[in-house]
Amino acid sequence: MRWERSFAVAVAVAACRLKETAAQQPDVVAASAVSQAEAEALVAFHNKARAEAGSPPVAWSPKLAAVAQAWAEHLAESGKFEHRPADGDDAAPYGENLAIGNAPNVGLVEGARGWYAEKELYVPGTPIPSDFTMFEAGHYTQLVWSRTKFIGAGKAVIATGEYEGRTVVVCNYDPPGNAEGETPYAVEK
Repeated sequence: MRWERSFAVAVAVAACRLKETAAQQPDVVAASAVSQAEAEALVAFHNKARAEAGSPPVAWSPKLAAVAQAWAEHLAESGKFEHRPADGDDAAPYGENLAIGNAPNVGLVEGARGWYAEKELYVPGTPIPSDFTMFEAGHYTQLVWSRTKFIGAGKAVIATGEYEGRTVVVCNYDPPGNAEGETPYAVEK
């Protein structure tokens, strides 16, 4: 019961922050398939996980949501499930988490639960390794990265290929996390 109350409070706080963020960025259009309720729930989920790690809360960014939605639509059209490239025309200067669901109605929080589940694979205080391909907790560490201030997400149903009919979720983070040699949050000693 205590979790439900704290989640309800977190959702209410997220709703206020979402409205404040939109007011701070009036020139940015929220071109995302994500509803306000989904955005609020995703921000609340992030902020609960971040509070556990001692990281400050994040707010919703319509600009990041538009970037995430564009990549989700690209993946839906191409039938691929891959991160944005590090450079080139499709590169973005943001952190990124991806998730894919087996049904066309998978939500953002379901994707974030998968990222959060990597918490059990992370030893607090461990810096991000130089060989990131072998690091199994990168989605979780991005979710709780202490210097991240804004998130935005998009989603789309994949139209072709082996993932056809599945929902892809893209979440972008600004500033990005997972910097080599750094830790995602401070650990009390």
